[in-house]
Amino acid sequence: MENRIIIIDGNSLMNRAFFAIQTPMITKDGITTHGIYGFLNMLSKIEKDYPYTHIVVTFDKKAPTFRHEQYDKYKANRKSMPNELATQFPILKDILSAMNIKMLEMEGFEADDLIGTVARISEEEGLYPLIITGDKDALQLASDKTKILITKTGISKFEIYDKDEMLKKYGLTPTQFIDLKALMGDKSDNIPGVAGIGEKTGIKLLQEYGSLENLLNSLDELKGKTKERLEEDKMVALMSQKLATIHRFVPLDIDVNDFAAKKIDYEKLKEIYTKLEFKAFLKKFPKEYLADGKEEKAAVTLVRKQRKYVTLDTAAEIRSFLTKSSEIYIYPFADIVRKSAPIVYGIGVMSQNEVAYMDLMLKPELLDAVIEILINENVAVKGHFLTDCYYIFLYRIYNSHELKKRLNIKDGYYFNSASDSAISAYVLNPSQSKYDLESVYFECFGAKLDMNILDVSDQISLLEDNLKYFDACSYVADVLDMIFENHKLRIEENTLENIYRNIELPLIEVMASMSAYGFTLRPEILDEIGGLLNKEIAELTRKIYELAGEEFNINSTQQLGIVLFEKLRLKASKKTK
Repeated sequence: MENRIIIIDGNSLMNRAFFAIQTPMITKDGITTHGIYGFLNMLSKIEKDYPYTHIVVTFDKKAPTFRHEQYDKYKANRKSMPNELATQFPILKDILSAMNIKMLEMEGFEADDLIGTVARISEEEGLYPLIITGDKDALQLASDKTKILITKTGISKFEIYDKDEMLKKYGLTPTQFIDLKALMGDKSDNIPGVAGIGEKTGIKLLQEYGSLENLLNSLDELKGKTKERLEEDKMVALMSQKLATIHRFVPLDIDVNDFAAKKIDYEKLKEIYTKLEFKAFLKKFPKEYLADGKEEKAAVTLVRKQRKYVTLDTAAEIRSFLTKSSEIYIYPFADIVRKSAPIVYGIGVMSQNEVAYMDLMLKPELLDAVIEILINENVAVKGHFLTDCYYIFLYRIYNSHELKKRLNIKDGYYFNSASDSAISAYVLNPSQSKYDLESVYFECFGAKLDMNILDVSDQISLLEDNLKYFDACSYVADVLDMIFENHKLRIEENTLENIYRNIELPLIEVMASMSAYGFTLRPEILDEIGGLLNKEIAELTRKIYELAGEEFNINSTQQLGIVLFEKLRLKASKKTK
């Protein structure tokens, strides 16, 4: 492995991470963390893909730089950093300190200047710099030894540049890239450039004349508007060139050996990650640091209740069971593929004191009885992923003429959804990657479920022995008891009751209905509306590109965030659900 030094633009990566993750991550204590989380994910990917011997992270200071002295309007159009992002920087620096990663920042200079200086010194010391940033200004630093890794979309994709790649993509050398910015300007930094000269014209001129100086000394060879613009803005172009040039001789008192990768202080890092609720990162720690840690102490033991096992064989028995409790847990055992008939092996229904299991392979007619009673008696239903359960019911209603005739159905919702632990988990943590029962339980209590109890995949043998189904249903009820109690307190603490009850829960049946029934369309009307919308979209797209100063994928929230908040520096509004 070559002696590679990773040089990270801390501000750039934090901005990228903050705006790329669309749903805010907030701890139980109200700490916003998604900028840090995204930064650490990018750092983890970099460590995996680009092994290094040295590493340093640079940051900007709030104070003005020497560029502000050269041009008082430099970056004057930038909005202040959102408070939700600003508060994450001190925490990130604590994390980097625990990782024993050196950090650099210096008044009067930008992080770019520190990066350029460290890269130059590192090259002189025989290291191979790899600069990580979202700012293409850094491309001017590419050399035979230095490469630039540009964050592309979100927090997982990068583009790597060296001198050859720059020539291939832009047809320019790193030095010419400075001159390109001098000609076309930079709205994000408020560098004026030459009025009327964009990227294409700038590249063409530099390819023909080699440099800004040669171009300005050859104005007699030019004609038309381009000549007029360059003559008029000659001094502006030279000033813009100075503003765009990264200072590579910042008076830093550094020794690159100080940037050598060092051992992580896992105890300190563990304390921070626990506070930030970064369980995914904690799981990656060496085992010796997890043995008696807070993550393990947070785990709880599932309390198993003694419930009476009841077999339901008739509609009367089902009605009696479902209506004598205020709320009923429902747990289906089925193979579900949307838009096709679900294969339902059985359904478990549970109260606080009893568990009933209905074997629908032996008595499929019991399904109709369950549906009728739930709807006609308005039984309050609780469960996990009720969408699956409702899909089974609605698919049956849709495909049974006799059942539809018997049901007393009016327009609106059929079922009384009391609680769904998958939905409440989503409301509490929309950025969670999985919402299966095991993942939701672990998020609440830091403990794992015994999935062997829930494994009823051997359907044939279990037809002869339903005890495992009863035990699985009782186990699910115990798990849901604990999850709902945990979620109820957290939803109240975070004032999410309205979102959970009035927005998310009603959508369960809507989504299940769309999957089971579909919905009718009138193509001719949609085509007409589509034509009008396409014209409007085309015009709006043109205006957006004009305002942004570049073309990009407007449908990409990541790219849109970069243009709005990194390039144009618009102020972010407070994020809400």
